[in-house]
Amino acid sequence: MELGKTIMTLRNEKGYTQERLADMLGVSTAAVSKWECANAYPDITLLPKIAEIFNVSVDYLLGYDMTYQKTISEIVAEANELRRELKGDEAEALIKKTLARYPNNLQLKFELARHKLLNARYKSKKERDRLLSEAAKGFEYVAEHDEDEKRRAWSLHFLTTINLIHKDYDKAAEYNAKLFGFRGLYPRVTAAVIEMNKAPGEDALHSIESCIYECIYQISLLIPWLTQYLLNKGDYDSVIRECLRAAKVYEEFVDCGWIYRDLSECYETAALAYAEKQEYDLCLDYLEKACDCAVNYDNLDYELTYNVYDIPDEVEMSDEKISSRRLMYQALLSSEREAYAPIRNTERYKEILRKLTEEKVENK
Repeated sequence: MELGKTIMTLRNEKGYTQERLADMLGVSTAAVSKWECANAYPDITLLPKIAEIFNVSVDYLLGYDMTYQKTISEIVAEANELRRELKGDEAEALIKKTLARYPNNLQLKFELARHKLLNARYKSKKERDRLLSEAAKGFEYVAEHDEDEKRRAWSLHFLTTINLIHKDYDKAAEYNAKLFGFRGLYPRVTAAVIEMNKAPGEDALHSIESCIYECIYQISLLIPWLTQYLLNKGDYDSVIRECLRAAKVYEEFVDCGWIYRDLSECYETAALAYAEKQEYDLCLDYLEKACDCAVNYDNLDYELTYNVYDIPDEVEMSDEKISSRRLMYQALLSSEREAYAPIRNTERYKEILRKLTEEKVENK
């Protein structure tokens, strides 16, 4: 049994000294040293505590599950694939089952909360509120206990989003404030400008372009919030204005690939506003545009779509490629799209649904 070696490896990965680990366990530094030198073993009652500190299972400590991290990574990848296929409930169940085996694993706690948040989108209000509440508890735990900076930051971001949905703006602001470093400073942009001035060339140009595309991405995050607010107010003319203004920007950056997804959502929102105004010909015009963009997005090569520009890692976490056609199809049939009822029996609308459900569609 290489328990001592495993403890030493995990301790070094965490950056803990023997003294710090000893303090956390309530034992002497000499005891930890003896474990790691295989001169003694920790008391069996300490194993759950040691496992909790390192976010592993007792099985892993004892060498019964040496494929532990590989297993976790494979499970997360499998769950993400299920979500791409819009099998959100199955993805959540898979993570939950794995978490029962590794109850102290913070990566799994984060993933479970994330899948609950994503699954809430097309549920009934009662079910959506339940999932959001459970997701918030998971993110709060991760934000408080996880030492992984990326997961902590994303947990705070998702907590901000959940509280925005619940209209608890003070709490949303509280979580969001924890994400700020020095406000008004943009180190990534500054670094790109320095590079452009210090060593002008293709690499420097690429860095500047990456910053520009990141700004477009930020716009794509804000527009849905703005248009949803305007929809709730019944200000449909403003919804159309903002959607079409954003669409003009997106159309200039379609070489980025992923922007087709946001362009599709933008056109569909404009179509919804036209439906609310009972201008059904224009509604169908923009639904067709939205459908074409969804098809274009789905036909893109995933690697080329996301790696042409250096979008930061945190963007990739929220942007695993999911079928834009499936999402649009789900949206059109949701209870929030009753405004489309008068056009659902038209040939144009039926053709849109057909294109959204085909396995492979090529735009002419």
